[in-house]
Amino acid sequence: PCGLVVALVLAWAVFVIVKYYGSDRFAINISALDTLINGMFSFNFFHSYFLKVCYSILLAVWIFFVSIGVGAYLLKFLRVLGEDKYGEKLVFSLGLGLCAISTITLFLGFMGLYYRWIFYVVLVFMSLVAVHSWRNVWQGDSPANKSKPGSFSSNKIIWSIVGFLLLVNLVGTLTPEIFYDSLNYHLASPNYYIQNHRILPMLTNFYFAFPMNMEMLYTFALLLSDEILSKMMHFITCIGIVLALLAFGRRYLTEKAGLLSAVFYLSMPMVAMNTWTTAVETGQTFFQLLGFYVLLNSLLCEETTQRRNWLILSGIFTGFAMGIKYTAFTILPISLVVLVWHGLVKRKKNLKIVIREAFLYGSVAFVMILPWLLKNSVDHKNPFYPFIGQYIGEPKISKQKWMSFKDTGVRDVAATLKNAGLRKELLLHPWLITMGGQSNADFVGPIFLVFVPLLILVKLLSPPMKMMGLYLIITW
Repeated sequence: PCGLVVALVLAWAVFVIVKYYGSDRFAINISALDTLINGMFSFNFFHSYFLKVCYSILLAVWIFFVSIGVGAYLLKFLRVLGEDKYGEKLVFSLGLGLCAISTITLFLGFMGLYYRWIFYVVLVFMSLVAVHSWRNVWQGDSPANKSKPGSFSSNKIIWSIVGFLLLVNLVGTLTPEIFYDSLNYHLASPNYYIQNHRILPMLTNFYFAFPMNMEMLYTFALLLSDEILSKMMHFITCIGIVLALLAFGRRYLTEKAGLLSAVFYLSMPMVAMNTWTTAVETGQTFFQLLGFYVLLNSLLCEETTQRRNWLILSGIFTGFAMGIKYTAFTILPISLVVLVWHGLVKRKKNLKIVIREAFLYGSVAFVMILPWLLKNSVDHKNPFYPFIGQYIGEPKISKQKWMSFKDTGVRDVAATLKNAGLRKELLLHPWLITMGGQSNADFVGPIFLVFVPLLILVKLLSPPMKMMGLYLIITW
């Protein structure tokens, strides 16, 4: 049977690949390729754009290490990590550092302090904190465990693939920004705030009322440099996802599993299409992944104080992810379902203890999103504006405008459950999205569909894998 299973899996993989690449949607555009090649030969190291890109890269590297240093300082304050066996300190520090930069930028905007010189002072001050952190917090502590000599050589090819895919994404990130949503609000809102030196409502564009934690990072970048640095901030979160997948694999699976996860993630065209822009999806993915990762650490921790500290850190990351996009608000209830299920069903804990842990986690997440809810309450008289903006809030949203906003590819759960055809589409969703997706919201590529049989053949036996499976099914 083992040979038969392998043959069937290979046959399925060949079928998917042939079906996927057999269409003419991937036909090579010779004229575009010719233009690209000619452009490469006209490259000039002293072109003003190239010099601009080099400056943005230097600033991005500076901000990357500052974020890690400041985040490590905050991580030490939370007391969640002792000996770092898996490289978690690096990725959690990066996440906390970016949270700090975004939050500082937000409150400086509320105070009307959007001036370039102020943000260079902030960067220098954070650099001093980071230097102190690197010298003390990281002293004698490797940011990641070293692989065994034999295993490292077997992973070298995978590391090379990860590096190549990150390089491709970096090149795309360094191109000029032309993404419509960025020009409409992802970069337009920071630019509007900078022109007025403070955060102000834009009554003619209700997208400005969205939670904007990632846009605060873009505002920070624009005040220091330009839109290329803003795009680099989004790329930094892509690097963070790779580091998080690697650390997650080391803790709960193997280092190779973490590396392969990074390859699978970076191979999706939609990841590149989002990372290359000042959109927010890559950033949301990073912080949502950190939130769930740390939640797992908490649920599987035996020591009470440590478990509480893990819950606080998870709440910070979850709340920050919720402050990136309204659709991320679903993260909190889904995570609470996993928390309660694990506590009551798997651990047989006392109901009061589970409720206390859920309340702590939810409260921290709520505090992280609260500034945006208060902002909308003041600006629009509706904390969730533009939602229910037809009835509550200022200015009122017309039905026509709301319908144009609503019809953006979001799944209508109620309609799906009522309609047999839509239920069938839901079941076939992995196939349909793979074969039909070509946008930055559904262009997933064939790799996941190729390996779907492994989900059937491989049982999720370990507790963290069961919780991750529950989380992903509900999210889907």
